[in-house]
Amino acid sequence: MSLLVLGELSLHYIEFGQTDEVVLFVHGNWCSSRCWLPTMARLPRRFRTIALDQRGFGYSSKPPGEYSIPPRAADLRGFADALGLDRFHLVGHSLGGAVAVQFALEHSDRLRTLFLLDSAPASGLPVSPAVRALQDRFAADRSLLEPALALALCLELRDPVFQVLLDDACAMARHSVQPNLDALANWCVLDELASLRVPTTLAWGDQDLVISREMCEELHRSIANSRLHIFEQIGHSPNLADPDGFTAVLLEALTGAEA
Repeated sequence: MSLLVLGELSLHYIEFGQTDEVVLFVHGNWCSSRCWLPTMARLPRRFRTIALDQRGFGYSSKPPGEYSIPPRAADLRGFADALGLDRFHLVGHSLGGAVAVQFALEHSDRLRTLFLLDSAPASGLPVSPAVRALQDRFAADRSLLEPALALALCLELRDPVFQVLLDDACAMARHSVQPNLDALANWCVLDELASLRVPTTLAWGDQDLVISREMCEELHRSIANSRLHIFEQIGHSPNLADPDGFTAVLLEALTGAEA
């Protein structure tokens, strides 16, 4: 595990490999870099894989203030610059998908490919008052968060991987809970996606209770020449529910762009 300091912000990350072909992973809400460990372990050694904890999550800084999508994309740029990453593959899940799309819109020349897993919709994700209240209760009570997170991550409660991710979720900054929801609700770049020319693959679990089929298909239609893979009988986190299957789909996307 490593720590990168960007001004007053410290970003924790995990990394495997030292090759020139980099895959950079961005996690979703209530999660951390460690959700990508099963994928990173399965990818061929020809790839250098890096996953960071976004601001407010895991072992990274938890400053007060801005938690919307553009500043998160700016964090990602600063992180890539500091590590000397010129061109790389970018993978984003859920909230991390929004950050990945924002980065791609601003810095498409930096990307080899873009992979969006159960990504937040580019037209904003509405959040009801009831959901907002429930999220605050999750932050205050681990016993309430535990079953909800297990459902979102598609993992059993006793799975050792889940217990690690539950610890990470409990480390999320409580003051970021509502700003994270605001970030998802207020982010709207749908009209900008027609300009995106990065080879893009979308993947979605057809049992996802967070991102609907309509949201996924809207994003797919809006990104020219994007490809869509649907995981059947899997919820919001195919990377954890079926790491072998997910890694195979991701690997095809990473190598298909070279064909």
